[in-house]
Amino acid sequence: MEMELNKEELRLWQSVYRGCVRREETLEAVVPDTMPDVAELLDADAAVFLRSRETEDGAVTAVLQLTGTVLCRGEGEKGVFAVPLNASVSCRWEDAAIAREDQVQLRLAVPAADARLLNPRKLLLRCDLEAEAECFREEVLAYASGAESGELQQRRSTGSVSVVSAVGEKTFVITEEFPLSGAEDAESILHSRVQYMLEDVRNMAGKAVVQGKLLMEVLYTVPGQDVPCLQSFTAPFSQIVDAPGEVSAARFTLLPTAEYVESMSGGYGSGGFSLEAHLVAQVVFTEEKEITYLSDAYSTHCPVELERCETRLRSQRREVMRHVSIRENVDLAESAERVLWCYVTAETPEAAEGGRCRLTAHAHVIYVNERGEIAGKNARLQTEIEGGEKDCCNMALLPQESYASPAGRGLEFRLGMEWRGWEDESWVMAPLSAVTLRDEEPFNLAARPSVTAVCSSDEDLWTLARRYASTVELIESANPGTRESGGFLLIPRAR
Repeated sequence: MEMELNKEELRLWQSVYRGCVRREETLEAVVPDTMPDVAELLDADAAVFLRSRETEDGAVTAVLQLTGTVLCRGEGEKGVFAVPLNASVSCRWEDAAIAREDQVQLRLAVPAADARLLNPRKLLLRCDLEAEAECFREEVLAYASGAESGELQQRRSTGSVSVVSAVGEKTFVITEEFPLSGAEDAESILHSRVQYMLEDVRNMAGKAVVQGKLLMEVLYTVPGQDVPCLQSFTAPFSQIVDAPGEVSAARFTLLPTAEYVESMSGGYGSGGFSLEAHLVAQVVFTEEKEITYLSDAYSTHCPVELERCETRLRSQRREVMRHVSIRENVDLAESAERVLWCYVTAETPEAAEGGRCRLTAHAHVIYVNERGEIAGKNARLQTEIEGGEKDCCNMALLPQESYASPAGRGLEFRLGMEWRGWEDESWVMAPLSAVTLRDEEPFNLAARPSVTAVCSSDEDLWTLARRYASTVELIESANPGTRESGGFLLIPRAR
């Protein structure tokens, strides 16, 4: 006779696919007629923005915009000018596990870029593109919590797991104006970089509130000067996203879709820069769940056939953060008089030998050399930390502070970065999916002793009760007090 089991349901979102595309992209540009022939390339940088995204059965496709800037020094000139480059590219992730209804979250980055001169009027920019896609799908997990039967001995197991309760996103726009406050107005913007740093995520009254700050750096020219100027600006931002009921935590990632930095002229000391940034806040909500399920059963009167359904639940990633410092000297062909600008990009960490993780950063420096000319240096710096035994695809290296200063015939770099790792944790449950009593084959209880004495061992009472057709309650009643290893236990037979 098959027993009727009581069923419970758990609604959750499971990560069904995660894949990372790493490839090289090249962009070419012709120097505009208004600019001189290029004598030297000083720096190259690039950023990536999401333009569109489409999910279908078996594939995710994203159209991206690569925007690059190459800083150059012209023939016979001391000043600096910038050559912009733009290209539309697409990334495609293909896998049979992907379905049209999946919620997709992306991570985009250009960890490294460099340029080379094809001729004095044409240059090529090479970019390392990293694009990661993760697909979430809503599922209903049904499991047995027990059975309505007085003759069936039932064992229940309980476990706690942090599950993804919802996945969503919200688009928003940041607009800011930054005055120069006493400095001369910009003639032209050479290059700008914007970083978005999340500082705090709170759950308040059914809403997730994320707070952060942006750092914008602008390198620009002013009339009558060969050496460009650098200004840095910061501004706070926050966003509120509705949470689906009670949640334990929320994980945010920001995905830029467009950035516009423009110069505001207003006379000496009253100009500045404006920023319009379009972003997508991607959010994963998690909830702590305690699950109690039917894990074992037997009868004291007849054999029982059990069927199990093993289920692996991927627990929400546990974030681990660590501050990492890199300090290194890099030689130059000629001495640097002073540093104008230093910024850092970082590659995705890689596994190294001995359970370590290799971190690679690219430090970009614009400086004035000993002849008073503008020069540039791109240094690739590495270090290793403990943690390489984990899945490095779940790690990120985020630049925080970067400094470069002249040191003899070279530069001393001091980089401060934040290493973040997300540890995937899995919890396996094996609830009973079917219980069948073979009551047509009853035990011959008369052939069994009414009481059995056994030497106490490390076996639990459930295992002993099942073996000798007893129950945990009967054994506890017959053996009051503390159970001592090596002693004897009386095991009454169930009637």
